[in-house]
Amino acid sequence: MKRVSMKQRTLSCCLVSFATAFLSCRPEWSEEASLINAVREQSNQALAAHDTVSLAQCFTVDYNAVTSVNVASAGRSLFLERMSKRWESRPDLIYRRTPSTIDVFPGWKMAGETGRWEGTWTELNGDKIRIAGTYYAKWHKIDGAWLIRAEIFAPLRCVGAKYCSTGPLLDQ
Repeated sequence: MKRVSMKQRTLSCCLVSFATAFLSCRPEWSEEASLINAVREQSNQALAAHDTVSLAQCFTVDYNAVTSVNVASAGRSLFLERMSKRWESRPDLIYRRTPSTIDVFPGWKMAGETGRWEGTWTELNGDKIRIAGTYYAKWHKIDGAWLIRAEIFAPLRCVGAKYCSTGPLLDQ
């Protein structure tokens, strides 16, 4: 039988206590937050498949977005039109949103989501672009379905040649 010192036993107990406390403090999403997360995944799959029909089902008609390069879209149809053009010019374009928090206010049927996003594509000259950052999404439950009403994307890093070095015009 191996002897364990008091120091090792104390350290082991501390690690187990920390792990238990950490796991028990991790907030589990509510049922409503889980429903929102399912729609988020639907939007991610639609973005990856370049599927405007499925993507449209995730947004309210009056959806608003501000992209990482400060392009604002007022209305679902304008946003989807712009995405379609992006997909034509960047056939391998993929965006992915990964929620960190989803906070629901059931009384008003609204929720806020924060998380990280990433976009990747290949420029016509062969340059690989990878851009990422944080986002905020406002959700609204309409007729029993959670829909995205607005999203704002902030860039925090960009890797890949000219696209990343020029960025948007800052005075717009």
